[in-house]
Amino acid sequence: MPRHLRAFCLILLAVAAVVSTTTALPAEAAPRFRVLVFSKITNFYHDSIPAGIAAIQQLGAAHNFEVVATTDAAAFTDANLATFDALVFNNTNSLPTSGDLLNASQRAALQTFIRNGGGWAGLHAASASERDWQWYEGLVGTIFDYHPDFSATGGTFPGRVKVLDRAHPSTRNLPELWEQSEEWYNWRTNPTGKVHTLAQIKVRDGINGLDEGVDHAYSWCQRYDGGRSWFTAGGHASSQFSSATFLEHLRYGIEWAAGAVAGDCSATKTGNFERVGLVTENLADPFELAVGPDRKVYYIQRTGALKVVNQDTLQVTTLLDFAYTSAMTDQSDGLLGMTLDRNFASNGWIYLLWSDKTLKQLNLSRFTVANNSVALSSEKRLLAVPTYRGEGRANSHMGGSLAMDGAGRLYAAIGDNTDPFASSGYTPIDERAGRAAWDAQGTAGNTNDLRGKILRITPQSDGTYTVPSGNLFPAGTARTRPEIYAMGMRNPFRITIEPQTNAVLVADYGPDARAADPNRGPEGTVEFNRITSAGNFGWPYCVGNNVPFNDYNFATIDCAKVTVQTQLGHDQHAHPLDVYTGCSGLLSTEADAGDGHGPGQNLYTLITAQYTDGGAAGGVPALTGSTRVQLQPKSKEAEHFSAQSGVTVNDRATARAGKRLGDVDHNDWVAYGPVDLRNVGSVTLGLTNGGLGGTIELRTGSPTGTLIGTAAVASTGGWDNLVSPTVTLTNKPTGTTTLYAKFVNAAQTGGTPDLLALDWLRFNGAGVKQEPGGTLSLAANPASGTGTLNTTLTATATAPSGQSITDYAWDFGDNSAVTHGATLRSIAHTYPRRGTFTARVTTTYSSGETRSINLTITVS
Repeated sequence: MPRHLRAFCLILLAVAAVVSTTTALPAEAAPRFRVLVFSKITNFYHDSIPAGIAAIQQLGAAHNFEVVATTDAAAFTDANLATFDALVFNNTNSLPTSGDLLNASQRAALQTFIRNGGGWAGLHAASASERDWQWYEGLVGTIFDYHPDFSATGGTFPGRVKVLDRAHPSTRNLPELWEQSEEWYNWRTNPTGKVHTLAQIKVRDGINGLDEGVDHAYSWCQRYDGGRSWFTAGGHASSQFSSATFLEHLRYGIEWAAGAVAGDCSATKTGNFERVGLVTENLADPFELAVGPDRKVYYIQRTGALKVVNQDTLQVTTLLDFAYTSAMTDQSDGLLGMTLDRNFASNGWIYLLWSDKTLKQLNLSRFTVANNSVALSSEKRLLAVPTYRGEGRANSHMGGSLAMDGAGRLYAAIGDNTDPFASSGYTPIDERAGRAAWDAQGTAGNTNDLRGKILRITPQSDGTYTVPSGNLFPAGTARTRPEIYAMGMRNPFRITIEPQTNAVLVADYGPDARAADPNRGPEGTVEFNRITSAGNFGWPYCVGNNVPFNDYNFATIDCAKVTVQTQLGHDQHAHPLDVYTGCSGLLSTEADAGDGHGPGQNLYTLITAQYTDGGAAGGVPALTGSTRVQLQPKSKEAEHFSAQSGVTVNDRATARAGKRLGDVDHNDWVAYGPVDLRNVGSVTLGLTNGGLGGTIELRTGSPTGTLIGTAAVASTGGWDNLVSPTVTLTNKPTGTTTLYAKFVNAAQTGGTPDLLALDWLRFNGAGVKQEPGGTLSLAANPASGTGTLNTTLTATATAPSGQSITDYAWDFGDNSAVTHGATLRSIAHTYPRRGTFTARVTTTYSSGETRSINLTITVS
């Protein structure tokens, strides 16, 4: 019951005791609770503020709660706030530079109100208020950071909100995917885990500029400092307050904050849970687990062991161990699937999917747990699935998950058992003779094969099984297997059953292609499917939303015999990294070019490819051919040249890696090679000049070869004053060449003074790297000026779908230290001297991939 009504009801009871004939007031005469709507701003004014006030007043009139609206912070006194049950911050907005909403005493009154059990509800820009007050940030859950530019679409952009909590009153009746146009906010820190998230922005709907990853909160609630807090990011536009769906959301958010309706706001708060490690050692490739009715946790290890953990004592007992050798588990064979019978408490039956140690097959068996052990003799074998073990790497795709529904039907997820490593990351449909293990049409696409399928059977007590109705093929249908429930799967690694509906949830891991190819088909796509009836899900003919693959002729070369290895080159030797099989595809290289060698090392990437043919008739032996390419790093120390004329490598403490090219005279040069300048648009030069100055000419092929760019170098004021001009490249050759940096100034006489010193080079552009998704832009305020320049650099970035940004790295182009920060989207920097500088920001994503962008800063 609202606090101010408790006393009122007690007075009514006292009066009734004295004058029993008093007529009871009708229920509607007294409001259920009181709400103060606060709409003060000192910064940006939202045109929707009046609409918000009117909407809350109408909700109050319709649902019997009193609404008082104000923009006057003088309302924030202990005495006045005590008469309300909830406060609504209606698009309030402030900055420390524009003035706070509340002064010190008013802030204290708000804290007292919350600590006495009051409620707070915030709309949209309430998160952009009191941004320097840590307690208020905790009350809201986070603080607004920035929003993408939606001016081209009127300030809002269409998107969808995914409702997570179907029980809380403020989201209970909302659509599961709620379509709306909104000014979508990014947060200073992601509130997920600190609050109970009610709804999230569906970030993969094409809303550019969001940076919180898939857990991008839209609405949440929490118990905070003795009170209640509810927030929605909606409410930018006036039209929201005429939406029945948004008003339902808002009404019950206010009612929950006022304590008028119940709702749990603790379920997804990380602090409400304690993590207890059941098994913290001696784990070897754990695969599946299940909790028994007595709370014992059963789990399997792919290496062969079935174990059980007593949650009370944390004692681990091995029930059964197939004891596979490392050769057996080299690919994906082993103990793969496990689930308990629905009547496990009474029968002790446990189902295992395991690789036969003798025969090339998977076995689906029932065992019995008795006396805290499992005897091999208790096995009842339900199914055997032949496999291509030993043929290429076909047994890399085994699937293996098991699950049982409430009706006692057993589901088994079986991989396509096809070698995926000779199809360049696209569909493996090699139809040549002897290549069955490289052709998923014979498994996942075959109605008469159990691989690449979700099987569904009903085990019987005697160890046999029946086929339930509703599977894909009725029993007796020619060239089919009746056990198949769903086909067209690649590697359905995990399945589970929705207990309410018996729908099958399937995580089917997709192919490895990083980009679509018009000659092959779509990029690699991982599917998460909810299966409610039998069907064909398309592999190997299509993937995702039925995007088709092209037919492909695999007869050009036996790509399974092509071995590709990456190596980390260091000076004159190389360290092996990864080995790949196939004619094409993507290779992973060291992002930091092997930072274990320390800074300033001469590092690069080598790629070797080797192919051995099958020989020829008449005893002609097999021939092996090989080739090698060298990839240069994007950032290169100037002293790591391949040839030079006239220059000297000098030790210099202020150089980026402690060394710099000096003694540079007219017509001296250095060469870097081999290089391939495809997708490289410019080169940034880190250089100093305490001497005469001159021009750096970038040429290809020879010191007098094709001129592709120039940089004029004036005095930088000293040999330790580094600048970083960027040279745009033109007339680039195709293919591999050698890049020459030639230093010229015909006015130099007698070799003195030196022209300049070159510290480092950075090649800008994708090169042969496949850029990740996401976006990145960079701005400076200001980007130019005279004398000492104080500027603020701001990055606007989005992560690729399903990822998040883990680091911003700021390189200011003046050899000052690179600055890192996970949320460091903006940074101030001072350029104390004249020159042209290339500032650079690099974002790192949760996948480890990076994206960079440059900006020229000019100080005159």
